[in-house]
Amino acid sequence: MSNLALAFCYFFFVTVNLIVLLTEFRYSILLLLIFNTAILILAIIRRTPNIFSVSPYDWVITMIGTFSPLLLIGAEGGSDSYVLIALQSFGVLISFAGLMSLNRSFGLVPANRGIVSTGMYSIVRHPLYTGYIISISSFVLQNLSLHNAIFFTLFVAFESLRLLAEERFLSQDAEYVEYMKKTRWRVVLPFIW
Repeated sequence: MSNLALAFCYFFFVTVNLIVLLTEFRYSILLLLIFNTAILILAIIRRTPNIFSVSPYDWVITMIGTFSPLLLIGAEGGSDSYVLIALQSFGVLISFAGLMSLNRSFGLVPANRGIVSTGMYSIVRHPLYTGYIISISSFVLQNLSLHNAIFFTLFVAFESLRLLAEERFLSQDAEYVEYMKKTRWRVVLPFIW
């Protein structure tokens, strides 16, 4: 049931941005649409966790961090920049590779669906967050509005809290503790965190 609820949320986002895209075709909107359609599919087929966080704090920061970017919209009068489209594409590729590395272990709330340490996860501990930051910041720069700035700020703050909560939760697993020793960087910004 939670898989379908999550898929419905992403379906709503995809639909809203598809309407904007049909009104004014822009690559920045298309890239966000493609990536979130992949999340919609993974939300339906994801694996049930062995254990997950029941902390209200973890749930609140996860919901705000996850859903704040879904409120970003293509700004009327925004413009695509070749440089920012390339950067957004790069971020989407990193995130997509991270999703493919996770495959059915994709989830939102801190949970242990098995420790993934291959693919993009052999390079950085949180490739999805790395890609999100790159792609979403590029999208916002191409679609500047007060609305988008507010939700981008919420996104960055709560995704950072979410990342720390996820690591705290997964550190209960000795395999994850070993993984953290091998894979030093949480996200690549560049190599500072």
